[in-house]
Amino acid sequence: MKNESPVEMLNSSFRQIALLLLFFLSTTSVYATERYFLRIGTGSISGVYYATGNAVCRFLKKHSVADKTLDIFCSVQSTPGAMYNLNALRHGDLEIAASQGDWAYDIYHGVGQFSSMKPMTSLRSLFATHKEAFTVLVRTNSNIKSFDEIKGKIVNIGAPGTGVRGTIENIMRAKGWTTRDFKVATELNSSEQVQALCDGKIDVMTTVIGHPSGLFQEALATCGVQFLSLDEETQQKLVSDYPYYYSYHIPIDLYPGVTPQESIKTVAVKSVFYVRKDFPEDKAYKLVGSIFQNFSTLQSIHPAFANLIKVDLVPENVDAPIHPGAQKYYKHIGLLRDS
Repeated sequence: MKNESPVEMLNSSFRQIALLLLFFLSTTSVYATERYFLRIGTGSISGVYYATGNAVCRFLKKHSVADKTLDIFCSVQSTPGAMYNLNALRHGDLEIAASQGDWAYDIYHGVGQFSSMKPMTSLRSLFATHKEAFTVLVRTNSNIKSFDEIKGKIVNIGAPGTGVRGTIENIMRAKGWTTRDFKVATELNSSEQVQALCDGKIDVMTTVIGHPSGLFQEALATCGVQFLSLDEETQQKLVSDYPYYYSYHIPIDLYPGVTPQESIKTVAVKSVFYVRKDFPEDKAYKLVGSIFQNFSTLQSIHPAFANLIKVDLVPENVDAPIHPGAQKYYKHIGLLRDS
């Protein structure tokens, strides 16, 4: 056996140390890749979706203190809204997308605004929140007393790709109307409508939104306005033709001083947060669990959440299937039964 010189022995030691260091770095990098990066697509910074996304990230951070296996880096993204969120989710640019149920139904089935695309059958619902109601507002001096009387008026039908635009188009189909039945059909964004209504630039303001809403409180403070109910026949046709609509009453006591002093009858859609079917089952289970464990905090983040009860958070399978991880948690706490 050859005797090694001191220099050769030193080089050999360096090689052993280098190999150990390389092994250490490779194993730590494997553990580092276990961190899950979670991007939540919401809406405008001032909106309820953004507030909900922030709350989810806070709940996950709090939950991870007790559960060291829940290594999630959660970030909230302000986005143009539901249509953007669902497309970004499809293409892998988001892990969670906030949307109304009608948009999710359309992309899952490849109909409506998504008819030129393949159905997104990988879409899965994670948790729901509140209902968002189709809401119509007119000036009190407009002499418009019923929904049918908006014909021949300047009506805002919403920007293309918005939730209200989709609902208005469904209503027009149900009633046999087109935009030619209006004097002018404007395409203002939600934030532009109040001033336009009060200035007389539009006669009818429409939106799909959760109540109470600062948008209507602003309108009440700016000029005299009143709500219009959607006629019963159109409500029933929408609920019958589209599985994502619900009959809904807007409690008028949410807006003191408004007329008429009775609940406003309309339709609503559910707000839901969606993932793809490849979202990790254990992460879905723990994420939903963190929301339920902080339910009272969730109720406080927006006035529209104040009257939520826990069963409201369970998606109803009408727009996309429930993710297996979320489903497992709902069954665990007794809010879903085995079918």
